[in-house]
Amino acid sequence: MAERESNQADDFRQASGSLRVFGVVSLLVAASWAAAAWWVYDDYIPRRALEAFAMSLMVGSGQPAIPPSNHQQISGGTSLRLGVIELTRHIWFGMMVVVALSLLIAGLAALVCSRRARGAHRLAALLIIASTIGTLVGLTVLINKGGFPPTPKPLLYALIVVIQSAYGWILALTLPAQPARPTGQER
Repeated sequence: MAERESNQADDFRQASGSLRVFGVVSLLVAASWAAAAWWVYDDYIPRRALEAFAMSLMVGSGQPAIPPSNHQQISGGTSLRLGVIELTRHIWFGMMVVVALSLLIAGLAALVCSRRARGAHRLAALLIIASTIGTLVGLTVLINKGGFPPTPKPLLYALIVVIQSAYGWILALTLPAQPARPTGQER
């Protein structure tokens, strides 16, 4: 009986240690996730929208186009397209912030040995995988309704899926099961 309790205590300590490793990694992933999301939100999507808008103005004119300032009139179709881009951009960024916050909470919970750390990491894994699907939907909307050019290489979509969902799959498949807490009593 004492040997069994000792084994349970060792299992619990080992699982707590591996959960702390997940906590540190989750904090690092949360910081990286937030930085990458901010770059895409603040730089990449606006730049691509500007390029798509300029290309739509250049079609047929043969001259370089200058995007309109706030004081110039833009056509209804272009205005709708820019609205779709902005809405998609804000929704996507909101989704990324939720994922980063869930990773931050899971990481902190694991570092303070909270009983909720495993559940928080499982929720983060689910949100990461769901956000990957959301990214693909957002790309589809930006290409079909926002005027973005299609990505020339389908391999890029696979790369997005693999890179963005990787930590979610790692958490989902390798997070240790909840060990029995040593109670000191045999049931």
